[in-house]
Amino acid sequence: MKREELAEYSQRVWGRQARAGALAIVFLILWVPGLVFLRNRLDWAENATRSIVILSAYAAVPVILFLALGVSRFRTMPKCPHCGVRFYPPLLASAITTGKCGHCGESIES
Repeated sequence: MKREELAEYSQRVWGRQARAGALAIVFLILWVPGLVFLRNRLDWAENATRSIVILSAYAAVPVILFLALGVSRFRTMPKCPHCGVRFYPPLLASAITTGKCGHCGESIES
């Protein structure tokens, strides 16, 4: 892996993060009114146990979604060829500028 490859990866990731952030905002804008509508609709039905289960399931969807996105983002990060540490943003910036792993200090050029 070379510094140029890491720089390209970093630019691709920032572009994806900007799109993912915009989609997350749109999702939340649409999700919150749906939650309010569903709560009002279920209160009208006056079935407390079913209402709690349905609302809990509806509320769990974004938590599971954002957790899955976070895990997949972490798993796709490049690793140091020597120590195997993933280049999360501070280490990625250090590796791009110096050409060395911020954890072990070895050269990332292979």
